[in-house]
Amino acid sequence: MLLRGLKATPALDYVEFPTLDAFEAFALLGDARNTPLSGRCASARAHIALPSCKLTVQRTFPRILEVNYRTSGTICIIPLLPSVNAKINGISGSPYRIMAVQGEVACEIFEPQGNLFAILHINPPLCNRGWPESLDRVSVVEIANREALQAFRRTVESLLALASLNALNRDQGMLSLIEEALLSSLDEAICANTKVPSPRKFEQYRRIVREIDEYLAYQHATDIYLPELARVCNVSLRTLQTATTAVRGLSVLQYVRLRRLWSVRKSLASGRSNIKVSDVARAHGFWHLSEFSAAYYTIFGERPSETILRKIRA
Repeated sequence: MLLRGLKATPALDYVEFPTLDAFEAFALLGDARNTPLSGRCASARAHIALPSCKLTVQRTFPRILEVNYRTSGTICIIPLLPSVNAKINGISGSPYRIMAVQGEVACEIFEPQGNLFAILHINPPLCNRGWPESLDRVSVVEIANREALQAFRRTVESLLALASLNALNRDQGMLSLIEEALLSSLDEAICANTKVPSPRKFEQYRRIVREIDEYLAYQHATDIYLPELARVCNVSLRTLQTATTAVRGLSVLQYVRLRRLWSVRKSLASGRSNIKVSDVARAHGFWHLSEFSAAYYTIFGERPSETILRKIRA
């Protein structure tokens, strides 16, 4: 693993997040909302500033990620492992698919398993690097030049190792050479590519999921009946199911339950000593407390009362 055994140095900003709480404190710095699929979400991040771009290597965890990217240049997200399990705006990821973002873009990302990505923030305009002008504000491209992609991954690995040994501190000449090797290999990979088309009706499905989120925000304790939810969204039951599966990777009921369980956890983790599990559960639509406790333990690996005690003692 590329992040295993790394140490923070003046050249390498390296942080591990052993728990969800540690990651959430970091995640607040960005315009993103994470909904983990379980409470077991250890992750890590390595960051290196190069002369004209920034490289971040991120180990993720199973989650739903809603993120608004904003950049005056280009952000490239490149998988670093031979196995990838993710969907970006309804497009399935693979070890040979790269996402490129330009300008301001909203993305819906579903990761049923943890992944390892390089995130490259490039400042020079892409027209200066010979990239295709056909790229949209957000594009997923299929890489045909796999040797160039492998060269990029090897350069990332070498760069992390050198930075962890503090061998790059103030050595601008070496940094410039490594940056050029990194960007050149990415140029070769991107220039010979096939753009992957976005799924039909994805924007419509995104709108439906937004309406579901708004409904949940104002109907905490209401029992959710799918025909009623479909009526609120002005779609058929089949379209409702298709929308949540396409955007969130879950059925409607799975998604609703996950969102409500995380709302419960946030309330229980408020640190108030007089809080009652039964009151919070019912306030979020969980009327069968034994089923609620079982579902809570399955997601978070602890009982609701344990969440309260841990926060009070912290």
